[in-house]
Amino acid sequence: MRGFHIGRTLLRLSLVLAACIIIGFGLLLAAYSLPVSPIATHVRLSVPMLDGAWETGEIAYEQLIKGYISTQLDNSTDANMLLAAAHESDQSLIQRALTVSTYLLDGRSYPALLAYGQNGTESLDNAPMARYWLGFLVLLKPLLSMLNYMDIRMLMMILQLMLLCAVVAGMVYRGLIAYTPAFTLALLAVTPGITGFSMQFSTVYTLFLFAMLALLIRPQLLTTPHCAAVFFLLTGAATCYFDYLTYPIATFGMPFVLALLLQPGLSRKQAIRFWLICLGAWLFGFFGMWAGKWLLVILLGNDPWFLPNLLAKISERSAYAAQNDVSISFLMVLEAVLGVFAKKAYVIAGIAALLGYLVVLIRHHSYAKSASKPAPSLLSRNVAMILPLLLTAVLPFIWYALTSNHTYNHAFFTSRALVVFAFASMAMLTLPLRKLPTTNATSQEQLPHHPLIPSNDG
Repeated sequence: MRGFHIGRTLLRLSLVLAACIIIGFGLLLAAYSLPVSPIATHVRLSVPMLDGAWETGEIAYEQLIKGYISTQLDNSTDANMLLAAAHESDQSLIQRALTVSTYLLDGRSYPALLAYGQNGTESLDNAPMARYWLGFLVLLKPLLSMLNYMDIRMLMMILQLMLLCAVVAGMVYRGLIAYTPAFTLALLAVTPGITGFSMQFSTVYTLFLFAMLALLIRPQLLTTPHCAAVFFLLTGAATCYFDYLTYPIATFGMPFVLALLLQPGLSRKQAIRFWLICLGAWLFGFFGMWAGKWLLVILLGNDPWFLPNLLAKISERSAYAAQNDVSISFLMVLEAVLGVFAKKAYVIAGIAALLGYLVVLIRHHSYAKSASKPAPSLLSRNVAMILPLLLTAVLPFIWYALTSNHTYNHAFFTSRALVVFAFASMAMLTLPLRKLPTTNATSQEQLPHHPLIPSNDG
């Protein structure tokens, strides 16, 4: 692969990662320097929508469509996020940004928020969350200085709808209209209709929509292996920084499938190496950002038990044991996440999508046979894309295997990682329908020459 030197690229990526860690911590310091009083006021104004003071009050795990776990909100974690934003401490600014503490009541967040709305912090316990960045506070604290939780929900819904429309329009503009059904149907795994109701669910969804939109606006972000690596490193680092460990693999899988579709001329070897570079960069950004936070806490923090507690938590989340030390198997993990979608509405949607695809494929094949110049076969033009798409499709299951405890206990939101499997799989099925870029210079599918693709100029 021309222009890609592993040692030099690793050094540059390390410098980019170090900058992300420094900037991320600086942003947290700025967020924690904001006055807490207006934030606390707006958090208290948010409590009546949850505690039953209004007739529309919600429980900790409200199901917007009863019986459908996929529509279940995580108000408990949202309560944790609100309390983290409103947390007050007499620690120094640096220690507050390191520990990113929240409040709990008997180890739980939702009752703590309800108690906070009635009596303030009187009966609440401080709960340091130093192993996380909680970078969402960089946005949540300023927003809560002016808005309450209901206002933030509405803004998230508006933003996500606009991003979704922009991504679909961008795919059409870039000549990927054949893949828009695959993209929109895959989003059923995320349940976008309810995502805006939950800050916990919105982070990864919003991040991967932004990443996809960036690629559609500026495909030049992929023009060299180094540029592609930096893009996916930044995506992985942003995921670690903002997300509360929900379904992070989606911020790699969704943009990568799009990135691959934007480059239909890669050879098999080039496509696989492109997948390895992008995935390696994303993992480097994601786990490197975690390591950066832990290093900051170890070097600057004052908690001698941080490292032992961190190692114990990592062991717990990756163990094949559920709550109360009940043993689980990988099959049980899969049953938990797939069971979220074992409902009649999803079955009907899946059957309708499959039938629609078969109709379109048959009509496409009939048209190709009747044309004076038949379209190139699937094997002759798309085989190079099949393996990286297949590898991307299995990533959620690898993630589930490595985070079995977390996946099993929180299947109602970890199941959203299946959006990657759905998009990659349906994109693979759509490959026979893809038109090759034309020789017309004004074609929307005509992209700048990519250095991974051999030039015809000699």
